[in-house]
Amino acid sequence: MKTAYIIYYDKEAQKNSGFIEMLMTEFFKYDIVLEYVSYEVTAAMSGDVFKNSFNDAVFVINRTREYRLSKRFEDIDIKVFHSSKITELGNNKYKTYCYLKDYFKRKGFEPENQKEWIADTVFVKALAGQYDVVVAMYHDQGHIPLKVVGFQLDAATGRFTSLSGINTTIGLPILRTSVDHGTAFDKAGQNLANEASMMEAIQLAAQMAPYYRKKE
Repeated sequence: MKTAYIIYYDKEAQKNSGFIEMLMTEFFKYDIVLEYVSYEVTAAMSGDVFKNSFNDAVFVINRTREYRLSKRFEDIDIKVFHSSKITELGNNKYKTYCYLKDYFKRKGFEPENQKEWIADTVFVKALAGQYDVVVAMYHDQGHIPLKVVGFQLDAATGRFTSLSGINTTIGLPILRTSVDHGTAFDKAGQNLANEASMMEAIQLAAQMAPYYRKKE
């Protein structure tokens, strides 16, 4: 059996105990024993203790926001998800902005008029077709305008009558689309769920598929 580790802040591990147990069960099917270690424990470890404690790890899942923790694993050649760079950028919006700005500059992408990139109108312009993509700095910043346009609510019943919206990931080597709402376990099997977003996700995947085939 191989050994892997998952690391949470202690309080967050308590809230996510079901998820951790599910991962442990699934990993075991592939001969991997997944062990939980709290961030608080790792933070107290000296360099040698840290190295000896994880020297049997095939990989580590870092579920904290501590990019330095990922860096400690990278320094002893242990694969960690997410990497220190991803963990740092994903939890620091200003650094994400600086990284993207530098990236596009190095790629030679210099917009002629950056003054047009005004936050309170950029989504309106994208909806009108002026832009192909808007890169949001974090989850809710992008989801709020999308759901204002795509979701409709019946105020009398409190139920959503429309759930239009698609979640897709740009830049992957594989095609991925999905619904843009939660799993709604409370509606499963009762013929109550709204299928609109699922249908849109399937239709978008069909439209994008030819471009992925060309890449092959």
